[in-house]
Amino acid sequence: MMKQKIIDFTVVLLLTFALGYGANWVTRLVFFQVAFPQLIALQDFHWEDFVFKLRPDEPRESRITLINISEGSRLDIARQIDLINSYNPKAIGVDVIFNCYVRDTINCPQMLDTLANNALSRAIKNSGKVVLATRLYKSVALNDSEFGYDSLELSDQEFSSFAKNGFANLVVGSGDSLSAEQCRSFIPSIQIASEQINALSIQLAFAYDSIKTQRFLSRRNTLQILNEVEELINYRGNVGSYQYSIFGKVISKASYFDVLDYDDLSQGNFDKQLIQGRIILLAYLGEEYLEDPLFEYRFYTPLNSTVAGRSLPDMLGSVIHANIISMILNEDGINQLSEFWDFCVMLIVVSLNIILFIYLLNNTTVWYDSLGFLIPVTQIVIISWLRIELLASYNFRLDLENIIYLLAFVTFAVNIYFGPLKHLLNRLKSRIEPSPTE
Repeated sequence: MMKQKIIDFTVVLLLTFALGYGANWVTRLVFFQVAFPQLIALQDFHWEDFVFKLRPDEPRESRITLINISEGSRLDIARQIDLINSYNPKAIGVDVIFNCYVRDTINCPQMLDTLANNALSRAIKNSGKVVLATRLYKSVALNDSEFGYDSLELSDQEFSSFAKNGFANLVVGSGDSLSAEQCRSFIPSIQIASEQINALSIQLAFAYDSIKTQRFLSRRNTLQILNEVEELINYRGNVGSYQYSIFGKVISKASYFDVLDYDDLSQGNFDKQLIQGRIILLAYLGEEYLEDPLFEYRFYTPLNSTVAGRSLPDMLGSVIHANIISMILNEDGINQLSEFWDFCVMLIVVSLNIILFIYLLNNTTVWYDSLGFLIPVTQIVIISWLRIELLASYNFRLDLENIIYLLAFVTFAVNIYFGPLKHLLNRLKSRIEPSPTE
């Protein structure tokens, strides 16, 4: 009897997962999206996005200032670094790679400007606080389908040798900012050959508070249940004033970060407190100061003005780095279970549902159909609320994206197995087994 119950449970469990993951796969097929185009807008929607949008206004981040380099030349950037350094910042991050893909003076005229190159090299060396951006990439040794990176693109040696270096890559679904998928996470560090390379944001956070930054990195090793590849970004705000609509209400937000334009810095139109003792992040923020619509500099984030679906990309890459630094210094990193433990939680919830519905099927007939609808729907609502509450109150994300499909198909799997499937199996069994009279 017990053996048969275990077999029944196992078959229903496998059938539930087959139906749930099958439905998830079908909804992502092209023909299905053509028939139901509104589902495309929901593919990258997470319930936790509401947390980032509904947070109350917070005090402006007082440890980070972004400065626009605009269309400044290397000589202009050198002068900016010299001026910034005179106000004694904690660190100067430069979200630019000073090199050329083609090493000749025709395709790389910057190589001819020795005055500017020497000035920039000297400014970086004299400061001793500069962190230059680098870029992770795959060499020809790795196939496009292979995960990870094996190479690092640095600024030319006359610049990179006098600075710390950190990679500026951000994680999106398809690997580029033009993807409709959001930038939700980043890679804190990665090993290239035998060297451990940190992200640009990590290097800058180290310069401000090495203890908090080391604590952020070490938690990835001490908590084995955490995802050890990527870290989720706890977004706090954007630059400039902005607004979005949610639940029919228009919410206006002030800039979370202080920003100086190129002209502000060069003409001295700023308070020195915006630089002194702060992390300064030099980056391209638009030729027209935050109004430049060039998409290659912008990413989709959970702070996008549209909850499901997307308007224009909403955040500059340098602002995402600033959000990461702020998260590290605030010590409010988001904890997340690894895929294995997420699957274990999902398996337990689905298994309990199967046991419950098998019991209801065998012990009640009047309420079974009603409960088969009400119980999954109630659980889906509770789980969705729980995901929002855990992130809002405890900085913990429970990634149960696929459980909605599974809970929706539990009763369907139970009905299929104990209905036509078991009837078919019994008929096959009766045909295979010899009759008692033979």
